[in-house]
Amino acid sequence: MKTLRRWRPSLSTQLVILFTMALLPLGLISLYQTWAVARETDALAARALLAEAENAATEERNLLYEGLGSAEVIASAVGQGDFAPGFCSLLVKQFIEARDVFVWAGVLETNGVVQCSSNDVHLQLNDRVEMMQRATSAGRGFFSLPAGPASGESVLVAYSPTFQNGELLGITVVSIPHDIANRELSRRVEDRDFAMTTLNRNGEILSSSEGLDAAGALLPQDMRMADLTNRVNTTFESVSTTGARQLYAISELVDNEVILVASKPMLSGEGFLPVSRSRIAFVFPLLMWAASLSVALFGLHHLVLRHLRDLRSAMRRFALGERDDPLLNLKDAPPELREAQRAFNRMVFILTEAENRTQQDLREKTILLREVHHRVKNNLQMVASIMSLQMRKAQSTEAKQVLMQLQNRVRGLATIHRSLFTMPEVTTVNGGDLVRELVEEIGIAQFAKRNDVALHADLADVPLYPDQAVPLSMFLSEAMTNAMKYIGTPKDADQARLEIKLSMGDESVVTLMIENTLGLPQLETDQAADISDGLGSRLMQAFVRQLEGTDKIKHTTRIYRHEIRFKTVDLQA
Repeated sequence: MKTLRRWRPSLSTQLVILFTMALLPLGLISLYQTWAVARETDALAARALLAEAENAATEERNLLYEGLGSAEVIASAVGQGDFAPGFCSLLVKQFIEARDVFVWAGVLETNGVVQCSSNDVHLQLNDRVEMMQRATSAGRGFFSLPAGPASGESVLVAYSPTFQNGELLGITVVSIPHDIANRELSRRVEDRDFAMTTLNRNGEILSSSEGLDAAGALLPQDMRMADLTNRVNTTFESVSTTGARQLYAISELVDNEVILVASKPMLSGEGFLPVSRSRIAFVFPLLMWAASLSVALFGLHHLVLRHLRDLRSAMRRFALGERDDPLLNLKDAPPELREAQRAFNRMVFILTEAENRTQQDLREKTILLREVHHRVKNNLQMVASIMSLQMRKAQSTEAKQVLMQLQNRVRGLATIHRSLFTMPEVTTVNGGDLVRELVEEIGIAQFAKRNDVALHADLADVPLYPDQAVPLSMFLSEAMTNAMKYIGTPKDADQARLEIKLSMGDESVVTLMIENTLGLPQLETDQAADISDGLGSRLMQAFVRQLEGTDKIKHTTRIYRHEIRFKTVDLQA
């Protein structure tokens, strides 16, 4: 079970922490005073914004009340007697002409028809869902139209219910051009750092000091109309729809109908701790803290840290194997660190001597191991030569075949020991080079040239320890002997083919494949006679088991393929 390492801060970090804790009480007192002043300043600024906004919106409030009052007066006059469209149109026309702020007035009946109009325009608005809802709701209020159906202008609309003989006739509508409504707001915020926007109870924008197109960017992000209504006569900080930090003040312009949203950008440094307004209060504790830390860190670096850095650098170089100048020399170091320097230099001397002895022992053992491989290779080659002499004296084909197979097996072992003797790394063998040498040693290349066989070898570099190289070479020797014995030329081909492939895939899985074509035999009948008693097949199976691998054979009328797969393993002790 792994133990968790405790975090140990550096000397510089500990020093910073200690000085910070020592100066913390003074800093907290200064910060508290700054915080208290900042809170009071923010509260005053918020109340000032609310008061300024309410005062700046006075004309807008009067305009809205005038529009709503005019709608109520016209509705009352229309409802006095029998409704006559001509008389009604004359009445609203005279009313509009007497007021410069209105552009149109009329009566929208519950059936969607406008017969009473200040410009004698008759309209059919039963397809305007929102307007029909207002015409049948018996309520009053305000809404905006980007293009009024009667005036054709962008207008702010005030409306009031109209009754005739106790029954709802519709609503009386009075239109105020947005040019006038917006101008009343923008004129009052000139040379000020806030903007104003008015909304009806449904959250629709009625007017804005920045114009209707830019009004949406002034409102709080993700805040519903109900949330704004609940914040009437309050101020708060929030993010606008454009992501800018704003200070908002909410006021009610028309009771239960229109609210005013004033927004002011929050400047850099404003907020919970307004640094820009209390810079002097922050400068003194910060300067005292910085000066104290600077002196302490300079002394710590000059007396301790630079020497520790040199010691760490020397240890790292020594650990990485740099031996050119391993001794450490600390300049102007305190006595305690001088003692550490002497201890390090003694350690370097002792370890260097031990390394030299180890390297000498390793060189001697490597020479001895190479000599062992060399002698084993020579002995195996001598055995193979004796077998070759014996083959010349053998009278029967069977005896020659048996001796040749034994000779190939001995040559395979000799090839491995020759590779271990000649390779820079005496513990592993390059599988690709091993197969190439076996092909030459067993005589596959000469056989291919002599019998018109196309030889293809695709051999990757695969590092193998002797525990796997030996059975692999023995398996390859048996498989190639079988391939030479049974190789033939297919009926539809001009030449016989022998293919050897060695590769290594994912998870260090090695694949060896030997494939030969079948057909017209390449050897004479007496040469190709099968005198085997099955020993070769049993040996190949034994070698596959020794490799802890699997084999697969594909035998058709055209080819014979033997493939084995095994995973490389480390050297077994």
